Amino acid sequence: MNYQNTNDQVCERLADGSLKCESSPGGFEWCVNMVAVDRDGVVFANSEDGNVYAIDRAGQEIGRLFLKVAIGAAYTPLAIGGDGRVYTQNDGVLFAVGER
Repeated sequence: MNYQNTNDQVCERLADGSLKCESSPGGFEWCVNMVAVDRDGVVFANSEDGNVYAIDRAGQEIGRLFLKVAIGAAYTPLAIGGDGRVYTQNDGVLFAVGER
């Protein structure tokens, strides 16, 4: 199964929590060295666009969360903890994504 990243927004999270984005031609690569799959078959993966994506078994994006900055270097592993959260990092910051 293939899933293409069609996002063309270069973003950064500002100090007040808001996002500053602008279009960038060419899009982004996945740059994935490791994904995580939950018990329901949802695949979680980072992209060089600064987002962590959730993709269902049918290959449909079911969610995405912008972390901190699109830095063009997302070769960052992620994992699902025993608490069900997805743990990943962006720009040297650790994120715990999900509900307890």
